[in-house]
Amino acid sequence: MKSWLKISLLVAAIPWLLPAQSTFGSIVGTVTDPSGAVIPAAKVTVTNLGENTSVTVETNAQGNYEVLNLKAGTYRVAVEAAGFKSFQAAQVPLAARQVVRINAALEVGAVTESVQVQAVAALITTDTQTITSSLDTRAVLELPVNYRGAGSTSPHRVLAFLPGV
Repeated sequence: MKSWLKISLLVAAIPWLLPAQSTFGSIVGTVTDPSGAVIPAAKVTVTNLGENTSVTVETNAQGNYEVLNLKAGTYRVAVEAAGFKSFQAAQVPLAARQVVRINAALEVGAVTESVQVQAVAALITTDTQTITSSLDTRAVLELPVNYRGAGSTSPHRVLAFLPGV
C-alpha cells in the first residue's frame, strides 16, 4: 500500500518538474554602422501591426537587443540612433515560440532620411532551436494526406509527416 502512495505522489509531482510551454515569440538583433561597428544605446521599437501596440528597448554595449514575450503576429521593427538614418523593417512575421533575428545596418545621415525594408528574407537561425512550421488544427485537418487510416482523425497523427520530427 505504501508503494502505491509513493507512486501516486511521484506522478502528481511530475507536472511541476516540467518546464512550461510558451506561446510567445521573440525578436532579436544587432545594430551596426556602415563599417560593421556596433551601435550601443540605439532605440529599437517593435510594433504589433494587428494590435497597434509597441515595445521600445535600447541596444546594449555590444549593440544587441532582444524583445521577449511577443504574441504571434506581424510586426514592424524601427531602429533610430543619433547621427544615423532610421531603419525600418515592415511586415515581419512572428509565430509562437519563434525567434526572429532582424539585424539593422544604419547608414550615416540626417535624421530626416530613413531606410525601409519591405520584406524580410528567411534566415538560418544558428543561435537557437526554433519551430520552423506552425499549423493550427483546421490546417492539419485539411491537409491532403492519408493519416486518417483505421478511423483515426487525430491531428497528432500528422506529426509523423512533418520534417525534423
